[in-house]
Amino acid sequence: MDKAASKTSFFCSEREYGHSLLKSDDCVSEIRVETLTLAAILRMAEFPRVDLLKMDIEGAEKIVMPAIDSCGAAIRHLIAELHPPYDLDNFADDCRKINLEVENFNGDMAFAACANNAGSNVKLAGGKNDPLVSIIMRSFNEARALRETLPTLAAQEYKNWELIVIDSGSTDGSVELIRSAQPRHFIQISPHEYNPARVMNHGMQLARSDFGIFLNADATPQNNNWLRPLVEALIDPQAAAVFGKQIPRPDCHAVFAHDYERCFGANRKSAGWEHFFSMASSGIRKDIWSKRGFNERLQYSEDDEYTRWCRAQNYKIIYAPESVAMHSHNYTPEQACKRSFGEARALAAVWPGARTDFNFARTLLLGWLNDARRDFFFCARKNRLGEWPHALQIRWRQRRARLAGFADGWKNYRENGTVKHVNPPLCAGQNPAV
Repeated sequence: MDKAASKTSFFCSEREYGHSLLKSDDCVSEIRVETLTLAAILRMAEFPRVDLLKMDIEGAEKIVMPAIDSCGAAIRHLIAELHPPYDLDNFADDCRKINLEVENFNGDMAFAACANNAGSNVKLAGGKNDPLVSIIMRSFNEARALRETLPTLAAQEYKNWELIVIDSGSTDGSVELIRSAQPRHFIQISPHEYNPARVMNHGMQLARSDFGIFLNADATPQNNNWLRPLVEALIDPQAAAVFGKQIPRPDCHAVFAHDYERCFGANRKSAGWEHFFSMASSGIRKDIWSKRGFNERLQYSEDDEYTRWCRAQNYKIIYAPESVAMHSHNYTPEQACKRSFGEARALAAVWPGARTDFNFARTLLLGWLNDARRDFFFCARKNRLGEWPHALQIRWRQRRARLAGFADGWKNYRENGTVKHVNPPLCAGQNPAV
């Protein structure tokens, strides 16, 4: 609102949920009122409930906020930019009048949530007021999966989204399937140009939305409510990233199905790990991404490195198990080896511990024995003991590659002095299992 104007304009914006005077053409409605009071605005709009209210009232907080309890609408979440002399204590006192508790304060931005729902995700009301989101898809010869993935996207009950696809030289009919989905942007590159961090940065640059939702072409949403939980988690300005639940495909080999259970199962082990994130079905906030983006020097684990940086900046990384996608790969021993080498090499760039944390006894020998024990019990429980010898072979190759990849990455990033190019500096924290 513009205090200097004789009349003020209040806009309901698809982009910012209701911001101030003369916004861009994303505004969908306008209400003119003769007063600066929040109560009058909400009564004119006839909102029985406000899921998220964002206010930037340029020093008028001491006038507007004390009367917020008379607005007549149930406010569930409130974001406000605070201007002296109105401070965080004043904001907290006024929020308590409407059953809100302050959850985050960063600089001059404060976020409050309904007291009986503190810490939970925002629930958007749905319909035409849903904010625009940008779905960014990476594809390479995934025609078989795209025949399922693209229709499930079209069937999402959350309708306000655009599709951005970057394909890395598919030759299996994927291009025709993608074009039939009419993405807003369809970028085609050759296979040798593919760098995951560069591709994701490109997708975010093209995105019109404040929220970038990533979905691999071979990650198939399992219902029409895959998208909404990811978007709702990102409404919190302190939520840098969110990732959904993944389940393996029916033909997934036991050794890899076990990984999915440990990462995403009902009693997932990843909840107790020092850090875990998966980009295959996920989302990030563009305002936080714009501060540094994905690191294009990394060929693997760019999502892990980026979200470690986010955590080091005290942003949240959220798991949204209500958002479910089917996604898995049956890697050959050679493919599993290559992937494990690349991930460990990238881990060396951000590892908070010592080079000797990765060694033959701990990383290879004891690590492989622990893998073998866990895989045995998984295969026995799932009546798949015939696959245990295959799991032993895969794990041994993975462990050898992990040890070699970390050594190579340490030499490249640390001993050769190139770690300064890996932004941010090394993240502090407890060492994950090696």
